[in-house]
Amino acid sequence: MKLLVLVSLLLSFNILAEGPLKLYDGSVQSKEMEGLANNLCSQLIRSVSTGTLSGPMAFKSTIAEYTKIDVNAKDTRKKVIEFWNLKKNQLICTNKSIRYTSPQPVMRRIIDMRIQEEVFFEFLLEDEKDDYEGKVDINIVHINPSGESTTVLDYIQGICDDKSKALKYDCDELKDLQESLQNEYGGKYLKYAKKYPGHALEGH
Repeated sequence: MKLLVLVSLLLSFNILAEGPLKLYDGSVQSKEMEGLANNLCSQLIRSVSTGTLSGPMAFKSTIAEYTKIDVNAKDTRKKVIEFWNLKKNQLICTNKSIRYTSPQPVMRRIIDMRIQEEVFFEFLLEDEKDDYEGKVDINIVHINPSGESTTVLDYIQGICDDKSKALKYDCDELKDLQESLQNEYGGKYLKYAKKYPGHALEGH
C-alpha cells in the first residue's frame, strides 16, 4: 500500500514538473501551439533526414495544414507569415531529443539543424518566387533551460563565441545571418534592453 502511495506521489510530481511551458511574458504555452510546434519540428527533422521534403515546404505545409489554407494558393506565404507573427512566441518545441535542446523555439531549432539558409532565405524571410514583402518578426525572447533570457541574435552570438561548436556550425554563415537579421529584419539583442516588452529592444 505504501509503495502504491509513493508511486502515485512520484507520478503526480512528474505531471506537475512537466506542466505548461512558461513563456517570457509570464503566459504559458497552449497545448494546441505546443502540438503544432512539435509537429513543425518533426517535419523539419524529416526534411533533413529523408530528403523527401524540403525545409521550406515542411515549414510552409505544416502551418498551412494547421490553419486550413491551400498550400498552393498564391497568398499562402503571406498567411503563414501573418500566423507566424501572431503565434511566434508560442512556437517552441518541447519534445525531448538527444540531438537538440528542449524546450527550443522553432527558429533556433532551424539554426541547430543548419538549414537556416534554405528555410529563412527561401521562404520565411524572403522568397524570390513570391513578391510578398510583409515584415517577419524574429524578435522572440526565450528563457533557455539554464534560465537565461535571449533573442535569436543573442543565440547566434553565443554559438559563435563557443569554440567547442566551431566544427558543428559555419560561423561565417551565421555571422552573415546575424547581420542580415539585425539590419534588414529589425533583429535585437536582449542583453542591451533594460526591460521587455515595456522597453524597446536596442540594437547591438
